Parts: sequence; structure tokens; C-alpha cells
Amino acid sequence: MPSQPRRAAQYLRMSTERQNYSTEYQSAHNEAYAREHGYELVKTYADAGVSGLRLRGRDGLKALLADVLGGAAGFTVVLVYDVSRWGRFQDLDQGAHYEFICREAGVQIVYTGEPFRDDLSLSATIVKHVKRAMAAEFSRDLSAKVARAQRGLAYKGFWVNGPPGYGLRRVAATIDKGAKFQMEHGEYKGLRGDRTILVHGPEQEVQTVRRIYSLFLTGGMKPAAVAHLLNEEGVLGDGGRTWTAHRVRQVLTNEKYAGAFQRNKSKGALGMRHSRPRSEWVRVPGAVEPIVSKAMFEAVQAQFRRPKSRNPTDAELLVELQLVLRDHGRISRGLIDAHPDTHCAAMIGKRFGGLLNAMRLIEAQPSRRQLAAAAKARLHRPWGFRPTPRPIEPEAALAALQRHFARLGWVSSNTIDNDPDLPSSEWYRRQFGNMARLYELLGYEPTAKQRRHMKSDAVTSPAPEHVRSVPEIS
Repeated sequence: MPSQPRRAAQYLRMSTERQNYSTEYQSAHNEAYAREHGYELVKTYADAGVSGLRLRGRDGLKALLADVLGGAAGFTVVLVYDVSRWGRFQDLDQGAHYEFICREAGVQIVYTGEPFRDDLSLSATIVKHVKRAMAAEFSRDLSAKVARAQRGLAYKGFWVNGPPGYGLRRVAATIDKGAKFQMEHGEYKGLRGDRTILVHGPEQEVQTVRRIYSLFLTGGMKPAAVAHLLNEEGVLGDGGRTWTAHRVRQVLTNEKYAGAFQRNKSKGALGMRHSRPRSEWVRVPGAVEPIVSKAMFEAVQAQFRRPKSRNPTDAELLVELQLVLRDHGRISRGLIDAHPDTHCAAMIGKRFGGLLNAMRLIEAQPSRRQLAAAAKARLHRPWGFRPTPRPIEPEAALAALQRHFARLGWVSSNTIDNDPDLPSSEWYRRQFGNMARLYELLGYEPTAKQRRHMKSDAVTSPAPEHVRSVPEIS
């Protein structure tokens, strides 16, 4: 009687749809190998369009390892086309480790397209390790070549950065920048020799970009306020998404809208990127027809670089909250951040120990949703909430802090903020200048870590007028 075929699974992987060895090719090769060697394919694990550099994102390989280690595999062999399909891990031991734990669980990894036998002989082990090194080196070499080619194309004014962004569109072009056709999202160029350039998108998007610059520069609106206005008017952002402060800021800070590309902003390869200092960036002027003028773009950047306003008093912050309540009839973090005449909600919350405390001071009634969210947050983070601040003189606050110091034997910003009987550490900074001055009045010798923080604290937060001068935020 003929023996029963051994049950086997197969693992397939490819990085992009344009690779030569597609998952269909690998599957056909594995099926032919299975028939020749008496295997029955019972399950397929696949990672289509996923890089082999790391385990992250490879759901097929994760599922394979989980089934094998969990004892629910139902097969004793896994067919893989070659070593590079198993992975191009830069740490050669990583791929060997995954193969080892499968073998320990009774499942053998068989490479159907490799010339060596999958035994544990010395020659097979050496050849397999060399194959892993070659697979990793191929990725490193290809990454360096692609990055070098992309830099060269970008310096010539071609677009190589992925999605074009709001208000712009990609166009396939010849090497001399002759336009051929416009590409929609997800489309590729027709020929490998074609290049990509950027052109203006729909007129409505172009006018929206110009309006964003005008609202920020001449209207004095913050990015959050601009995003709120556009959403209220039903203007959709890139890809049909709603506007956020971050997306508005991207439009305001990307020089491609002024006609220039900025390259060499980061360094690294194989997914490990690190930002470069602005002095090392490379600017490619004239790469695209500008939507806004260079003068307007530079004015916007100067506005972003302008130092922040002075540190507002508690009374000024409460007046700003009253403006939000007057304009909208209610108060929320989103409305505060979107209002053009207020500081951010995070500053108000930090100053008064929570937004609800500030709302109570102006006799604004929180909504039921806000009360429920605050109760839930207080349950999980009780240290992050303080009672409604009460008026206190600096001398009384310093005496309370001395009792706090005597009880604990040391003091820091965290111990102050965690003590419900004390004002916040930010309040003490505003009253006494900085933590260094406060430690001096208490007679406390700070730790080495506290002294390092005090150096920057002394520069950014000088003593107030009744001590030295009014503190400012740099």
C-alpha cells in the first residue's frame, strides 16, 4: 500500500506587486515540490506586499509561529520558496531563531527553491547562513541605491515623496518633464523610465490653500481655528478627511506650496530614519509652480518662529474662558483651542488644576459628559487632579510649603503637585521666580538631577517683580 502523504503548509511573501517572484509563482513552485516529494498542502500563510526586514506587519508569519508554538499546526513541514522569502532580517540570528523554534516544536522548514538539503549537516548550515547574509546585504545595497537615485531625481525637480498633498496632483512625465497623464491615488506610472512631477490640483483646493495662508497671516487665526472654520463650512481636506490643526500646519510649513522641494531632511535606511538639522537640508527651488508667493510663505514661517507671548495671569486666562463662553454658549477643550483669542486648553488646565476648576471660577456649568469624563479620569489618575484653587498670600503659601518639606524631608515639583493642600508648582514658580529661588528660601539642598533642571529653569523663568522681574516664556 502506498504511504500516506505528509501534511505540509506553505509560507509566501513578497514586498511589492511588481516583484518577479509573486505569491502565485511561489505557490506554484511549492505545489510542484510537494507532489514530487509526497507532501499534501493543507494550509497557506501569506504576507503580500510586506517587507521582510522585520517581523512587524507580517501577520502571516506571526500566525504561522502562533499555530506551531500553540500545538495546533496540523502539519509537520512548512514549504518556503527560498531563504529571502522567510525574511531579509538584518540580524542574521533572527531568521535562524524563528526557524529553530519551529524545528523544536516538530515542524521543519523546507526551502523548495534552494540547492542545499535541509538537514543539519555542517555544509548545509554554512550555506544557509551565507544565504541569510546575502538576503540581508541585498536589502542594504538596494536601499542605498534607491535612496541615491531618489536624491538625484529630487534635485532635478522630480517628485519622489509619495502622496502629493492637498492642492497638488502627480503627473507622469518624460525625462525632459513633458507631461503625459495625471495619476490618481494608488496609480503607478506606465513605464519604468517615466518620472513624476507635481502640478496644481482642482481650483477649489488651490484657493483653499491660499485662504489658509491668508487666514493665518492676515486674519490672525491659529491652525486649530482655521481647521475648525473649514470643517464648519464643510470643506474636506486631503483624501476627503476632516481638517485638524496638524494638517493645517503641514500646509503652512511645507515649502512645496511656494514652489520649492526640501530634501535631505532625514538620514538612515531600511526604515530607521533620523532627522537632520535644518542647516543640512537641501532646497530645490522651481520644482513646482507655486500656489503662494515666497514672501507670504516666509512671513508665515517668521510667525511660527516668533517667541510666544508673555505668561498670562490667572485673571487673563479666566477672561479668555469667558470669551469662549460668550461666543459659543459652552466651553470645551476643542472650542478653546480653536478660538483665535485664547491660549490652549492644556495651559488653562495646568494653571487651575483642570478645566472644570477654571469653569467653576467663572460660574460656567460643565456638561454631563464633561462631568462623567472627569469622574472616570479622577478614578484612574487621582494624582492628576487638584481642588479648586483658593486665594492665598505668598507668605502663607511659603509657610505651607515649609511644613510640606518638614514632613517629607525633600521637595520637588511632583511632591508639590501631588499635595492637595498646596498650590501647584507652576503657581510657586510664578510667585517666586523659579524652583532654585524656592529651594533657597526653604533651605533645601537639591539633588544633582534637580540642579540640572534648575539651570534651564533659571534662564527661562527669572524671578517675578517682587523678587527680581516678571517671568516670561521663551
